[in-house]
Formats: sequence, structure tokens, C-alpha cells
Amino acid sequence: MLASLTLEYTINGSLLDRLASMRAAGFHAINLGTPHTRHLLSTSLSETKQMKTQIRHHELVVDWVHAPYRSPILYDRDHKLYHLSVAALKSAVLICSELEARSLIVHPFGLEFPPDIDQLPSIEQLAEALSVLVDYGKVLGVEIGIENINEPYSSAILPELLTRVEGLKFCLDTGHAHHYNVWDHYIVPFIDKICALHIHDNHGDKDEHLIPGDGTIDYLPLLKALRANGYNGYLGIECLQKTSNYPGDHPELAVLIKKRMDSLLSQIQ
Repeated sequence: MLASLTLEYTINGSLLDRLASMRAAGFHAINLGTPHTRHLLSTSLSETKQMKTQIRHHELVVDWVHAPYRSPILYDRDHKLYHLSVAALKSAVLICSELEARSLIVHPFGLEFPPDIDQLPSIEQLAEALSVLVDYGKVLGVEIGIENINEPYSSAILPELLTRVEGLKFCLDTGHAHHYNVWDHYIVPFIDKICALHIHDNHGDKDEHLIPGDGTIDYLPLLKALRANGYNGYLGIECLQKTSNYPGDHPELAVLIKKRMDSLLSQIQ
């Protein structure tokens, strides 16, 4: 297994600066967070093509792209934003395809959602919307990974969605699982559904998006389970300097993060 790193690991440097630092540190794959996805959604296709050229120039590939998550409404066909939400996420799939990304990561709900989202008709309509995205992704060679977020809602609906929607995959977010203490809800039942990972650390009391090793997460059980299950994807690091305000500039941070992940992986060789 190899690690991939989000472009949001630092708030410093241009896109080219970050790509150069990531490659120099030894990374072979990157991830696009929502700021870059929103930018590509609101600009011309030539902007996406230019980013792809820059990524390839640095001998990097794209692991996952994170879909916008604050406003999409996928659980209510009658909501005024439902059709626009599905259309926006289909456009995000197109961006993934152009960048040759492995997967698009989708939140099952946004910042506001009904408390009965795990009940009919919400869960049925959510499954319907995700089925559209999965089918669209199959045509373009992009997997759709549904992410565990707020609890207890995620653990109430993700099993249902992963059963209902054929071809839907799972993105395990380690920081969210640790914050809500729900590791057992996901690792054993869905280890074979994982298409992507969000690897970041915290101390359990809030979602900090720290560099692995700066919090209290024990990653070894997860890494051993992935290895035993034959997982051949990347370990997608989602530490966010903007969120956690950890110190450092883009060159030394990329080196530090790579060393942390190499140390973790050496323990399961």
C-alpha cells in the first residue's frame, strides 16, 4: 500500500509548489479536496485539462476527488436543490474521469438534514440518487465512495445504502470514526467495500484533521485489516493545515507526512 496526499495538506504555496513538494517527498498520488473541486466545477473544461497536465508533469496521479458536501440535497426529490445537486455531482464525476481519478467521495447528507434520514422515504430517495451517480461513474470508470460522517446518522444509513445500491463503495474516514468511536461499525462489516480512505488524526473530542501521529488514533488494526483483505488502493491522507493550524511550510510538511506514513507502513511489513 502507498499513501496519497490531499492538496489541502498546506495553506502555503501555489498548486505547482505543492505538487513539486509532494513529488519531492516521495508521493506518487494526490487527492483533491472540495476547494479544488468547487474551482473546477465553476471553470471551463480547459482548467481541468490544465490541472491534469500539471499533475502528470510532476509524475503524479489522482487517487480521489472530494465532492462538495455543504449544500447537495440527495434525500428529497421534491426539494428545489435535488436535481441541481445530482447534476453537480455528475459534473464532479466528469472531472474525476478527466483527471483519471480512481473515485469520487460523496457525503450522504449535507450540513442540514432531516432527523429521520434513515427512514422512508429519505433513505429510498438517497439510494436512488446514489444509484444514478454509481451508474454514471461506471460508464466513465469512476467509483463512488460514500463517506462516514456525523453519527449516529452515518452508521444508521450506510449499511442500508451499501446494500441497496449495487456498486456503491465505501470511503472510511479515520478521523470521523475515532471522534465518534465507531470503528467497529465499519472496519469488519465493510472492509471489502472500501475504495478510498481519509487518513487523519485527532484526540477523540473533535474532528481536527491532524497529521497522522499528532493525535491518539491507533492505525495498525486498520492497516492490518486492509492488508489481510488484499486492499490495493491508496491510503489517502486528509490532514488539513487550514483546519488544524499545525505549523510548517509545504516542502517540510510533505516530507514529515511521508515519513510518518512510511513509519506506520513499516510496522505491517
